[in-house]
Amino acid sequence: MTMKKSQSGLLTNPAFTIIEMMVSVAIIAIITVVVVINFRAGRQRDELRDGAMHIVSLIQQAQTYALAGKTVDYGGNFVGPPGWGLSISPQDDVIYFFADSPRDINNWYGDGIFGEDDKNFFYEQFNLAEYNITIDDDTNNEPPAFCVRTSPEPDNCAPDAKTADYIFSLPLANRHINDNEGYPNPNKGGFSLIIRHSIQTNIFISLTVDAATGQIVLGPIESSP
Repeated sequence: MTMKKSQSGLLTNPAFTIIEMMVSVAIIAIITVVVVINFRAGRQRDELRDGAMHIVSLIQQAQTYALAGKTVDYGGNFVGPPGWGLSISPQDDVIYFFADSPRDINNWYGDGIFGEDDKNFFYEQFNLAEYNITIDDDTNNEPPAFCVRTSPEPDNCAPDAKTADYIFSLPLANRHINDNEGYPNPNKGGFSLIIRHSIQTNIFISLTVDAATGQIVLGPIESSP
């Protein structure tokens, strides 16, 4: 900033030089960029957390429906399905929230939840892209990013599992895990998965579900290299 002297010797008419103005503009631009970057990063972390919480809420909703004996409209008749559940597909980034078809409770595992007999019992589909999240389907990591267990052993991941099917059967909302091959024994096994932001893929949240205890553990937001 420069000053001009008046005839009385006093400094008057302060003014910026071009260099000072350029420096000021550059500082403002840098601050703006930093603020925008931090805002976007914070928003993406919020989206990741909200998306993960939505998955948890769907699990809790299926359990609530099973405990309440919620009925569905099946060909104009309101009937109670034997179970409510979710099918989580990492490859498609889709979650199917469904009521299982009315058949013998001991025979509906591994029979194709979305087969011909089940179309009228399809309930709702959630595309994870709408929540700006994706499920890591890499099973080559150790431990794998996506793991479905049908037995109590924590590291016994089903090698060919493509979806995590978590079903609550009526009337007591017993918890069942289906690894695509069928596993009718209740309250055993579980699944774990890594939920990432679809744009900022280096941030993630781990979700672990234990069918033995019914516990759902949602980890903190973490970053990978």
